[in-house]
Amino acid sequence: AFCNYNVDFVGIKLYERILSNSIHQLFFNSTFFYLVCQYIGENYKEILRIEELAEVCHISETHLRRIFQESMRMTPVEYINWVRIRAACKELR
Repeated sequence: AFCNYNVDFVGIKLYERILSNSIHQLFFNSTFFYLVCQYIGENYKEILRIEELAEVCHISETHLRRIFQESMRMTPVEYINWVRIRAACKELR
């Protein structure tokens, strides 16, 4: 259930950019973000490295950082921290 929340958030960000992306890039981004966010959602309690996230998507660390920042307007580390904070808030309820 938590992972689905992450994917919904990513879906909103992708929808905001849908008009500015080509079909090929949109498909790549949606697949990329699904894999990255699913991995983060399942492993946020562990120490996560950019290298691991890049391996999940079969891209370089530099490319991951660049497209994540461009699409999400936050770095992968900021997103991981956001997921952890949301999970902590959920636990406090």
